[in-house]
Amino acid sequence: MLLATITTALFAVAAQASACRPTLSCTLNRVNNGVVCAQNGHATGAGQPFPVDNSVSLNDCASFCANRASCQTIYYDGGSCTLYDNSIQGYTFSGSSDGDWYDLHCFTCSVPPICTDPRGCGQNR
Repeated sequence: MLLATITTALFAVAAQASACRPTLSCTLNRVNNGVVCAQNGHATGAGQPFPVDNSVSLNDCASFCANRASCQTIYYDGGSCTLYDNSIQGYTFSGSSDGDWYDLHCFTCSVPPICTDPRGCGQNR
């Protein structure tokens, strides 16, 4: 009986830890020489879009991109996030747009600390 209880507890901790797997978290780095950041305009050459969400921050949008292996470019329009797998360096811009274009290199991305708390990783513990 004791072994079953310990085994169940260990599986519960492992399940919570796997839900806390590390992902890249990004913040805008405004000093990036030679990188296209906050480019306004309609883009030609952007390729197929990969829409993510309509209510995220710019940093969250970049984090989605960083966690998608092939993503290189972000189009952000006040909460609407669209990802592109090709480099913004090949785009041509004209006119103006509601949102702005960002190379993923406009952001500093890192892996947040791994959660080791058996109660979970969320803020509401």
